[in-house]
Amino acid sequence: MPSPNQHVTVKFLGSTWPRDLDGVLACVGDVATRHEPLETRVSELGAFPSPRRARVLWVGLDDPGAMLARIAADLDDTLDI
Repeated sequence: MPSPNQHVTVKFLGSTWPRDLDGVLACVGDVATRHEPLETRVSELGAFPSPRRARVLWVGLDDPGAMLARIAADLDDTLDI
């Protein structure tokens, strides 16, 4: 799978007003600078809506240090959601 098609969702924002985009990008950039790169491993695989009719593939990641959870919490605090 090409790298541009891969990502890790740590915070789903849903619909966001275009006028808020610059602020959101600034907050995400700020949070990113406060966290070191991390390594993780695949722990689960799945598909939506089902493996036979997959439109989306998902991968569960092992995060023993809870770094992804910390990033998500930092995003919550910084975005004031």
